[in-house]
Amino acid sequence: MNQNWLNDQRLEQIGWDKRTFLLNWIKENSYKKKEDLIPAMMALNATMQKKNLSFTEEEQKIFNEIILDAMTPAERQKVQMLQQMLSQRR
Repeated sequence: MNQNWLNDQRLEQIGWDKRTFLLNWIKENSYKKKEDLIPAMMALNATMQKKNLSFTEEEQKIFNEIILDAMTPAERQKVQMLQQMLSQRR
């Protein structure tokens, strides 16, 4: 995935604290194997709860669009499959 998405103007619609938190998480987890991403995403949710951070539906939508736009088709397919798996766990 290219890093041009970091300069996307739509990111400014997400609060600075949330944006910083999420960008740090991405930086820390960008090199994990795909089988390690589900536990990392679950840990992300737990950490967000501890820090009392939550994203509105609109913020989630914006971030997902930005990330998906920056991905290759193969990367996009993996993420969409991961999102589907996570939504089934809820």
